[in-house]
Amino acid sequence: MDYMLNIIFTAYDPLPYGPVILVISLVFIFSLTLSFIFRKKEKTDKGFVMLYYKLSYRRKFIRDIWTLPIAFLILFIAFRIANIQPVTEIVVYIIAVIGVGTQIIYHYVMWKRHEKGEEE
Repeated sequence: MDYMLNIIFTAYDPLPYGPVILVISLVFIFSLTLSFIFRKKEKTDKGFVMLYYKLSYRRKFIRDIWTLPIAFLILFIAFRIANIQPVTEIVVYIIAVIGVGTQIIYHYVMWKRHEKGEEE
């Protein structure tokens, strides 16, 4: 049994965690900065908008839904190219599903809440 685990975990190159953590941190900081900048601005519900932060909750929900398959396809291809351990791949998929699922549910709830507020 130990021999099999040794083969599974040594057949792959180790993932360089330093650069990965740096990139994730920079993306997170950039995202927080844009969220703060566009927090009180008017949101767009019709027409093309490049920046995600300018969208209404309804448009964010729609964009989340249609970009979901594209994002998972990119993840799948990146994992095949990078030769990442299967355990790491599964963990990343689980974290992505939880994160994106939470985001989609949040945008849907906020869209309906804002829609209800506009009717009153």
